[in-house]
Amino acid sequence: MTFRTRCISFSSSQIRSIEHLFDLISTDNSKNKLSPAILSLFSRIQLDIADITLKAMFADGRLNGERLSIMIKCLIELIDAPIQLIQSIPYDTWIIGLCNALITFNQHEYLRKIIDETTLFLIDHLQISDYAFQILFWFVRYDKRIQIFRYILDYLPNLFEQLKLNSNDDLKTRIIELCHMGVAIHPEYNISNEIILKQIIHSLPQPDLNILSNHRIAHARYHSIIIENENKIQNRLGIINLGNTCYVNSVLQALYQCNLFRKYILEHYFNQQIVLKELQIIFAQLNLSKRSYINAINLVNFI
Repeated sequence: MTFRTRCISFSSSQIRSIEHLFDLISTDNSKNKLSPAILSLFSRIQLDIADITLKAMFADGRLNGERLSIMIKCLIELIDAPIQLIQSIPYDTWIIGLCNALITFNQHEYLRKIIDETTLFLIDHLQISDYAFQILFWFVRYDKRIQIFRYILDYLPNLFEQLKLNSNDDLKTRIIELCHMGVAIHPEYNISNEIILKQIIHSLPQPDLNILSNHRIAHARYHSIIIENENKIQNRLGIINLGNTCYVNSVLQALYQCNLFRKYILEHYFNQQIVLKELQIIFAQLNLSKRSYINAINLVNFI
């Protein structure tokens, strides 16, 4: 599944309009054709209808891996467009959703080409756009090759120096998390000559191991043609009662049973949203812990 869908009906005119837009934006000279008026229409597309339209156009040959990759690259290059591309749906959600479409249609070679052609562009925009970081984070988690992670590491000394001057601790924290994830996904990578990376791995606060494990699981799934029992819950764990927290524990267990919600929480990056980040840790523990129960005290303290 490319985008999250729900039961809703669409008119034929809506479908035709979006088919025309996808057809337009997936041509080689699409960027020159995209007027502000057309882009403002793009921002009003619902993800539900985008999912249906993409699948239909792939099924009858109107879209293929090459054309979808043109669409994605065009949108990435518009990351700092002087108009509001997206209204209620984050810009990076669109990019990542379309990249996931390439995985769904088994078009990995085109996805790798997009990563090769846009990574340095996104690195240059790290301090300008939060979207650039979110897309790069996904690229590193997806790509089996070490070179994308290598590009980011080459940029680290200059980036950290600039972040120090700008006092941008938030971006620095997220870059550190990206580095931890990259090392977890590429354990064969030799960090002995990477001074800054060694400092990150050995000196700075360590990440939650359960979250790193989930990044590795997500990385493996991207490259599995068939994933058996993807939505099956492997562990059946309890949540310890901290004293009148049984209702909270019940709600947490109920939310964990919702496949799409669980997948969303486990696979997304949360930084400022402390409650969601704590919920992600709980879900990761419920998914991976070898114990018979877990402790949700940190989340309980926040709520």
